[in-house]
Amino acid sequence: MCRESRSPHERPHAAPASHLGLLLVAVLASSAWSNPKDVPAVIANPSPESAKELNRVIHKALPGLAVTLADDALTKSSLLSLEHALHRDPMGQTLNGRDLSRPETFELFKRDSRCILKQLRTRRSFELHHIQCTAVSSAN
Repeated sequence: MCRESRSPHERPHAAPASHLGLLLVAVLASSAWSNPKDVPAVIANPSPESAKELNRVIHKALPGLAVTLADDALTKSSLLSLEHALHRDPMGQTLNGRDLSRPETFELFKRDSRCILKQLRTRRSFELHHIQCTAVSSAN
């Protein structure tokens, strides 16, 4: 039988300092991105002008992609999830089989009196100048 020899002061399951450092960096990075003034929000008074601005900002965030938004986008939920369109043949069958790409997700926040749309994948923020939003409860 083979036994490891340890000094009486050595802990058998101590985490290496590098793991603790990585954990600290991850915690600091996530807290640095979230702004404590940001409160989840929805579009308060949807209008053709607000829909136009939302489309403009989404196209800026996703250049070169054709995006179609529902009329009620961001009016009932602070989250907007956009799935990639599947390429189909003339018979309507998908060309690539299953699509394993993740949807593009945005979240609307109210920061003081401003409306901010955040692209979650890239962590980019876009201020919406012509959209009024209202804060929603955390249950949304």
